[in-house]
Amino acid sequence: MKSDKSREKLVDFANSGLSDVRSIAPLADDEFVCTIGGKLYRLSERDNAELADVKEITLAVALNIDSIQPMIADFNSGSNLYRVNVKNYLDGHEYNIEGLESAAHDLEMDIIAGKTPDMVWLDTNETEKLASKGAFTDLYELMESDTRFTRDAFLPNYLEAAETNGHLYSITPTFMIRTMAAKSKFVDKENWTFYEFKAAYESRPDGMELFETANNRNAVFDRLSNSGADFIDLTTHTCSFDSQEFIDMLEFAGQFPGVDAYDWERCSCRNDTALLSDMYFSSFRDINVQKQSVFGEDMTFVGAPSADGKGSVMLPSNQFAIMETSDNKEGAWEFIKLFLADECYNGNPNGIPVTENGLKKVMEAALEPPFYYDELNGNKKVYMDETGMDSYSNEQIKITPMTDDEQKRYEQFVRSVRRISSGNTELAISSIISEETEFFFAGEYSAKQCAEMIQDRVSILLSEQS
Repeated sequence: MKSDKSREKLVDFANSGLSDVRSIAPLADDEFVCTIGGKLYRLSERDNAELADVKEITLAVALNIDSIQPMIADFNSGSNLYRVNVKNYLDGHEYNIEGLESAAHDLEMDIIAGKTPDMVWLDTNETEKLASKGAFTDLYELMESDTRFTRDAFLPNYLEAAETNGHLYSITPTFMIRTMAAKSKFVDKENWTFYEFKAAYESRPDGMELFETANNRNAVFDRLSNSGADFIDLTTHTCSFDSQEFIDMLEFAGQFPGVDAYDWERCSCRNDTALLSDMYFSSFRDINVQKQSVFGEDMTFVGAPSADGKGSVMLPSNQFAIMETSDNKEGAWEFIKLFLADECYNGNPNGIPVTENGLKKVMEAALEPPFYYDELNGNKKVYMDETGMDSYSNEQIKITPMTDDEQKRYEQFVRSVRRISSGNTELAISSIISEETEFFFAGEYSAKQCAEMIQDRVSILLSEQS
């Protein structure tokens, strides 16, 4: 930090091929000393002549890059052909929703002005918007000339969900799954329309709530409509809030108490006092843990109500995309492939892999309890107990490994998910939906009038962004 309290970057660890730097101190003549992996290193500026034949790949981000910084360092230290240089548009912005949106806007403005990077690492909202403007190259073209990561290397349902009009403009190494689930004795149909969902709710046993918690009109509406994101198409800059389904969702949610009047007592699917549980699966093993913790018996993945039977959705981690104007597409693709390698899926990665080999690895790992290798006893495999938590009683649940039959069923479910969530609804759109639905919940106009107001306002906003 300078005397005027401004900051100046002196060393960029990732761009320098360094990771796991624990401490650093300046020396004389622009040199530094640091510790990496318990060893002491002396750092000095590299002669630019050594990098004369190295092609620089600019990676633009508008996010915190801590999770990918080690991979950037590994790539830069191991490649003699390419070097990834990060330009983070979040620098200078607060790390909050407004700051992230401002950073993404700055990046979009640079791209419009022709200041394009070679590749980007962004959330789903931003990649969808830029893809609709023709900013990205088709990754299928790079797969065609690849010997390892061809189309067959990836889950077919992931590619189907991720592509646009037969083109693949972005890719993520892993995804989570968001769904809803119920005990199979109450609901035995996987995926349902809104009207099937409504019928199941109306025929539920006496005294049973809809969800385990937050059964108020605002929360119920947000869950059913995915905060409005399910009615927005960012690729075509259109929306469908005036549809009959959206109107019926509003009316259904309107029967629940308001936030202020709602009793926040938690209910339980395990004890049959709630019909549905919101489920977020961050790994293949996680499906088994949540099944035993939340339900304690067979469950059915029903997903959110949807007209097309795609109520369970993938939530991608941030996505990589290569700019169509880049002169270093091959190098950018080599960098992306680091995140898709089999080694990244050893153990229990945070997310479900998009590759066939990766899915196979995490499926096999989930058939046995968690373990570690005891280095002091000849790397002997030591198993650990796996526990879950009944959120209603706070009781610890001992988890047993999934059976072969359960593994096959969970695999079938993962492969059945064929839709990627359109991401977080933009702050401006969320504000519009919140404002207008409050008028409806207050009884100031009908659900149809509310839907039409949202449709008109969001349509104008989307048209301005096209």
